[in-house]
Amino acid sequence: MSKRRKSQKNIYYAIYILCFILVALIVILNVTPKKTSTNQISPKQTTQTQIQTKPKTTQTEQSKTTTASKTIENIISLTNGLEIPLCPAQNHTEDHEMRKFKNYTICYRESYEQAEWSAYCLSDFQLEKNTDRTNDFRVDPLISTGSADLADYRKSGFDRGHLTPAADMSFDETAMSETFYMSNMTPQNPQFNRGIWKDLEAQVRI
Repeated sequence: MSKRRKSQKNIYYAIYILCFILVALIVILNVTPKKTSTNQISPKQTTQTQIQTKPKTTQTEQSKTTTASKTIENIISLTNGLEIPLCPAQNHTEDHEMRKFKNYTICYRESYEQAEWSAYCLSDFQLEKNTDRTNDFRVDPLISTGSADLADYRKSGFDRGHLTPAADMSFDETAMSETFYMSNMTPQNPQFNRGIWKDLEAQVRI
């Protein structure tokens, strides 16, 4: 083989080697991960950011709680008489007679010969007991059609069950006595009146 052909063959080998190296470099550069940008946040930095923003969230929650508390205060501040249900008696409808006592109100129904409902407000200062139970059951003289009387319950097997509880009015003797008008009574099974009904009344005063 002539020297000229050997020289050409060496040149071809050199070109092949250079091409191989070039391809290898291209592959290596494409496979190697790029460096993290300076604008990207590492996991550690993310954790620190979350910790730093947590107090801001807490302040927002406190602000919401304060706003909610103010709203509750506004809701609790009710106008007088709001406990009174909407009742046909307010339009002077027949068989509906509203009777207002010093500390509670009823709607008396002659067709039932008892009240349809009773309503009253009970404040914390009224939970103080200043008088004992009066037990002065009596006819209500201000019911136009006449309330039930003591004879209606005699030997009936039913208790004279309070609608507005006597114990809720123990802060004042007059208020207590007014709960014993017969217009505030409803016939109740003794076990019911002295059991679950009594327990329900007590729950209101807790």
